Amino acid sequence: MKKALSEKIRKLKECVDAVDYKVWYYEKAKQAGTLSVHNTMKKEDIPPRMQTIRSRMSHVTRLKEE
Repeated sequence: MKKALSEKIRKLKECVDAVDYKVWYYEKAKQAGTLSVHNTMKKEDIPPRMQTIRSRMSHVTRLKEE
């Protein structure tokens, strides 16, 4: 039971991270007035936590770094 609960907690934390990333992403776009701001954003301009979350979400095609 403890293992199953730990797994559920881990998945919930991943969901919270994804929401945090999306909030940051869209707030940044709103400030810039365009979603394309992320196309030219340098890695060092992305907060470390958002970089970490982004790398974990790399299975999403639009987030993959080339």
